[in-house]
Amino acid sequence: MPPERVVVNAPVPMPAPATAATRPALATAAAHGSGRYSVQIGAYRSKGEAQRHLVSVISQLPQQLGAPDPLVAHYRHRKGRTLYRARLVGYNSRDEAARTCTWLKNQQTDCLIVAAAP
Repeated sequence: MPPERVVVNAPVPMPAPATAATRPALATAAAHGSGRYSVQIGAYRSKGEAQRHLVSVISQLPQQLGAPDPLVAHYRHRKGRTLYRARLVGYNSRDEAARTCTWLKNQQTDCLIVAAAP
């Protein structure tokens, strides 16, 4: 029997906004949580590293790209190694996720679009 793979999703706590200009983007994040697509910005060996990268990326996103929810997806590989996938979730269409991913790539941040499991 093959080893079991376990995925546990955990929301990432966001720091308080630093300025009034960032409040609107952070306040609307909850409205996007039910989207069908996400943008994965990395997979890390520690939860803290994934969280730090998410906070850094979200703080740089332009408002016109929306305010996705940050999510760290815990993944246990069949060989026992654990990875923490850093994702921006809540995009309602693949096009919305693609716009964010294109912007990230222009900022030298790798990413990929992930469709929600049915």
